[in-house]
Amino acid sequence: MKRKLMAGLAVLTLFAAPAVAQDAGDDGRTPVQMEPQMQQKFLAMMRGFLDSIDDMMSALAEGDFKEVARVAEDDLGPAHELMNKLRAAKVPEEKIAEIRKLVRKRMAAMIEQGGGDSNQMHMGMGRIVMQVLGKPLPGMQMGAGKKKPQGFGGFGRVLPPEMHQMGMQTHLVAAKIADVAKTVGDKPTAEDYRKVVEAIGELTGQCRACHAAWRLR
Repeated sequence: MKRKLMAGLAVLTLFAAPAVAQDAGDDGRTPVQMEPQMQQKFLAMMRGFLDSIDDMMSALAEGDFKEVARVAEDDLGPAHELMNKLRAAKVPEEKIAEIRKLVRKRMAAMIEQGGGDSNQMHMGMGRIVMQVLGKPLPGMQMGAGKKKPQGFGGFGRVLPPEMHQMGMQTHLVAAKIADVAKTVGDKPTAEDYRKVVEAIGELTGQCRACHAAWRLR
C-alpha cells in the first residue's frame, strides 16, 4: 500500500517543474525579464521548492506528519528564509512562532488588499521582528526595504505584481499544509492522508498555474 501511495504522490511533482529560462517563442505565457544572476537564483529557488515537495511526499509515505508540517513551514511557508535566519541568530522557538504568525497575517492582508510590492513586505517583516524581539535583525532595519533587500530573497521587486501576489499565495498554501498535518494524531487514518494530499495538491496547483501564466526570458 505504501508503494502505491508513493507512486500516486510522485505524480504531483510533475506540476512543480522548474520555470523555463530560455526563450521558447510565443507559447501564450507572459515573459518575465530578469538579470542573468537574479534569474539563476530564482531558478535555484524553484528547484528548492520542488525538493521540498518531494521531501513532504517522502515523509507522508512514511506516515511522518510532523516532518510534513516541518518542511511545509520551514522550507516553503511565509518568510521561510527569515525563519532560518532567526534560528541562526538563536532566537527562541516561541518567538519565531510568534513572528511567523504575524508575518502570515500580514501576507494574507496584503493579498486581500490586492498585493503590494516586496519592499512593503520586507519593511513589514522588519517591523514585526522589532515588535516581537525589541530589536532588528541585521539587514532588516526598518526602512531597509527602500534599498535592495539583503539576504531575504527580494524577488518580488523584479516580478510583475500579479506574479508576486501568486507567490505570496503559494507560501500561504504551504502554511495550510502545515496546519493540516499538525492535526494528525499518532494513529493517522485514511481521511488524514486524504486531507494532507489534498493540501499538497493545492500547493502544486499553485505551481502549475504560475508556470502556465509566466516564463523567464
